[in-house]
Amino acid sequence: MIPILRTRKHRSAIINLSSSFGHFISHGASTYTHSKVMVDHYSRTLAIENKDKLDIITVRPFGVRTPMMEMKKGAFMISPKDCVISSLADLGQSDTTWTGFMHKVQASYLAKMKE
Repeated sequence: MIPILRTRKHRSAIINLSSSFGHFISHGASTYTHSKVMVDHYSRTLAIENKDKLDIITVRPFGVRTPMMEMKKGAFMISPKDCVISSLADLGQSDTTWTGFMHKVQASYLAKMKE
C-alpha cells in the first residue's frame, strides 16, 4: 500500500488507531496495552521513513462511545465522529493525537503525574 501512496501526485495520509493505553500503561490490560504500543511504534517509524510523501498519525483516544465501551460513562468519553474530526484536525501537525480537547487535557495531566 505504501509504495502506491508514495507514487501519488498529492500527499496521502495513513491514520492508525491506537489508544491512550499505548502510552499510559494500565493494570490488567497487558495484551491490549502491548498491541497499542506496537501500533504507536510502527506508525512513528512509518512517519519517519515517509515524511516526504505521507502524513501518518496515530490516534490515541482515552474513551470513545462504542459497543466495546458501552459500560463506561464519563465526561471524557467522546463520540466516534468527534474522534475522527479532531484527529483529522491534527493530521500533518503531529504524528500522534489525543483526539480532542478533553483527551488532550487528560493526557497532559497524566503526563505530569508520571514525572
